[in-house]
Amino acid sequence: MKHLAVCALASFALISVFPCRAQPASRSPAAVSPLRAILKALGGRWELSVKFEPASGFPKGTEGRGVETWRAAVRERTLLSEESWKAGPLDMSLLGILWWDGNSGRLHAMDCNNQGKSTCDPKDAAESVVVDWNGTELSIAEPERGPDGKLVTSRVTFKDIHADSFTELDALETSPGQFQTMMTIHAHRAH
Repeated sequence: MKHLAVCALASFALISVFPCRAQPASRSPAAVSPLRAILKALGGRWELSVKFEPASGFPKGTEGRGVETWRAAVRERTLLSEESWKAGPLDMSLLGILWWDGNSGRLHAMDCNNQGKSTCDPKDAAESVVVDWNGTELSIAEPERGPDGKLVTSRVTFKDIHADSFTELDALETSPGQFQTMMTIHAHRAH
């Protein structure tokens, strides 16, 4: 009993000398930036085979080739994807920016390209673009206006990610929750 009283007094003395500060709650895995894992999965230079599906509005069999490079920037707080390819009449140049917002605990993405009407919009990237990384797939969904002016969601999914290859599917929402693939890119690590 005497030992318990001494411990209690010692604890009180320590608390008085070193006041308690609220300790931040330990971060859950979802609140930790996944950028390193994404860079590990997609980092490096890739050779691309591009194929448009007939529903995309291009003639059946429109295919092309290109390159893509994923790298870290800004002290590994941002990832950049630099992509260029040619398929049929399209000659695409794209800069994709992916970053982690530690305050909201969310990934954000923005693309800047030479083909889109509403690209490089930081407000849209922060508020409307939904980015998910589940450890094996990266998905980026963005509401945008279709050719007819209706609001549709476009979704890019990087899947089947291996050390030497991955697949990118670009799809449009055709009805709520239903997506149709418009373009498929097969990437192989450049040597």
